[in-house]
Amino acid sequence: MIISEAQQISERFGFQREVSVVRDMCKVPTATGQICIKKVGYGIDRLIFIHNAKEYLVKNGFIFVDRFYSSPEGNPYILFNDEIFVAIDWITGRDCEFKKQEDVKTAAQTLANFHKGIEGYLPSTGIKLRNELGLLPHTLKKRSEELLRLKKVAQKSRNRFDFLFIDNVDFFIERSFASLEIMYSPAYSMIVQKAKEKREYCHRDYSFHNLAFDKNENLYLQNFDFFSSEVKIYDVASFLRKIMSEYNWNVDVALQVVNWYDTISKIDQDEIAVLAALMEFPQKFWRIANRYYNSRRTRPENGFYNKLLDVVQEKEIFRDFILKFKSQVGKNNKT
Repeated sequence: MIISEAQQISERFGFQREVSVVRDMCKVPTATGQICIKKVGYGIDRLIFIHNAKEYLVKNGFIFVDRFYSSPEGNPYILFNDEIFVAIDWITGRDCEFKKQEDVKTAAQTLANFHKGIEGYLPSTGIKLRNELGLLPHTLKKRSEELLRLKKVAQKSRNRFDFLFIDNVDFFIERSFASLEIMYSPAYSMIVQKAKEKREYCHRDYSFHNLAFDKNENLYLQNFDFFSSEVKIYDVASFLRKIMSEYNWNVDVALQVVNWYDTISKIDQDEIAVLAALMEFPQKFWRIANRYYNSRRTRPENGFYNKLLDVVQEKEIFRDFILKFKSQVGKNNKT
């Protein structure tokens, strides 16, 4: 975005101040704070779906969210050179740090409040929602099968990544099979049915780069690009996996995170079972192998090897975590 275009886009939103360009975004000073204007990579229908979801959240008391400003025409966007731009508040404060347990607690509680606040959201007539409900078993099964296929691929090559992958892939395939047993059980079917009835949604990218504290230490949830209809436990598992990478798979920390969430948004026994299954699935191992063998490599083999080595070196800790987590996580969450 060049400065002349940024100025025009800002004025189309009704902002008359001189702007600056930061990376691919436009920064606009106003009397009440900084405004961020950025391009979105999806269509107007999807934008309206996300916009209405944010307004639904605010109506239900979840106010710390990156709401879209309206244009003078009343739309939550403007069109410029056939591209869609939105304006949101530029949060001035600090990043959410998962290495700090107080930040983790706030993030866990915020996730629970988000799920409570969005429950029941009904998109406007004619707006197609993004629906991921019921797809997790199929997705994880394909990834498990991919590990089996990549094992054969690796056996045809002979660099150190291949040797490391071959030496450890069976362990992670076993973990994926154990996960799939639960994902294809009645427990998953039950939580999908409940999610349909309650109209549950997930952020689907609940990570530190989408969480920011403002100057008053209010935690804002941002970037709803992947927002969709999904069982809420998907977000919990995704968040928990990121936390565990910072705490060396400490089961006590994991149980505390689940408790912080459960205090606000109850997790039933079927959800507990699915949460444990999602935690057991070797998502990171699969992702590294998939990128190495299936995509155009943008970094040298050494970078992939080091990432895989990090996962492999955690193998025994991960195994111990899964055993303890599966045996303990449901004890304080009986309904």
